Amino acid sequence: MLMITHACNLNCRYCYEKYKSNSFMTLQMAKACINKELENLRKEGSNFREIAIEFMGGEPFLNFGLIRNVVEWMESLHLPFEWLSSSSTNGTLFSDERRQWMKLHREHFIPCLSFDGTTEMQEANRGEANLIREIPFLTENWPMQEIHMTVSKRTLSMLRDGVLLLQGFGARTSVALAQGEAWEYADAVTLLDQIRSLGKYYLDHPMEKPTTFLCRPLYEVGEDGDEQTKFCGAGTNMVAYDIDGATYPCHMFTPLVCGDASAKYKNGISPCCGYTDPFCKQCDVRHWCTTCCGFNNNQRGGVAMRDHRWCDMMFAEAIGLCEFQLSYYDQHSKEITEEDALAVNAAVKAYEVLKCSQMAQRLLK
Repeated sequence: MLMITHACNLNCRYCYEKYKSNSFMTLQMAKACINKELENLRKEGSNFREIAIEFMGGEPFLNFGLIRNVVEWMESLHLPFEWLSSSSTNGTLFSDERRQWMKLHREHFIPCLSFDGTTEMQEANRGEANLIREIPFLTENWPMQEIHMTVSKRTLSMLRDGVLLLQGFGARTSVALAQGEAWEYADAVTLLDQIRSLGKYYLDHPMEKPTTFLCRPLYEVGEDGDEQTKFCGAGTNMVAYDIDGATYPCHMFTPLVCGDASAKYKNGISPCCGYTDPFCKQCDVRHWCTTCCGFNNNQRGGVAMRDHRWCDMMFAEAIGLCEFQLSYYDQHSKEITEEDALAVNAAVKAYEVLKCSQMAQRLLK
């Protein structure tokens, strides 16, 4: 990851980047950071055979000239291994010239749009509602790239509408609950209702491919073992370079997010930190529940310290996904693959576990 700017032109309500400034990475610094990683790839015995470069911010398109120059420079190197670059973006800074450039370099550059759904959802979360115009351009040129939809407390009741709006434009959609929100039991009830409503749409329209949000595997539900694992590559197969070249496990540990406290993690995440939250020891979804070690560290002072306001939300999601997957695979039983069969077995096992869970029983009534 290259943190190419600390600036942003929006002020999203759920944003966790609290230390924005008008700071930018230089092209010289970006090349130095990439060359360091390329040297690591070239070393004999390297565990890696390819590299992905993610331009991060702030809003990375505020430093679009750097993105353009880095991609063209890397293309000129004729590297002996695979590489790809991408940029998260709120989509507000596209122009005809930039669209033309992105289309020309689409084999090596992917714009990853963060777009929160309907006009009402966009306005509630971002204060910007007119970006639907960019979606046809993105789906035409990067049809496999998902559009990232963040769901806040303000937009939770519209989750189904947001997904189906994007699907109507032919867009693949990933859905994530906003980190740091004060989620409550009532929100979990709403989430389960939205998942069931969205699932019913796909069951009623069997020719339409369901969003990946509903197809997340459930293998880890009910798994034994006390030690929880880390979900991401922070500090292992990922490194974030800040604008001054300092390295961090990922962007969640950088000064843009953590301020002065970021210095603690300049040398990475120590293996002795541990990722197991003692609070979760008896939880049936503890190995399936998504957590962000960077957010845990920033909000609660430790990479293992999970946000327990998520508990009901995770049970609601697990229940909703079990119900949908069992119904969907039953409806499509004649087309089932070996991989699908494994997913069905996981959903059956997960549902049996959830039916016996006190946390889940509240939602299943």
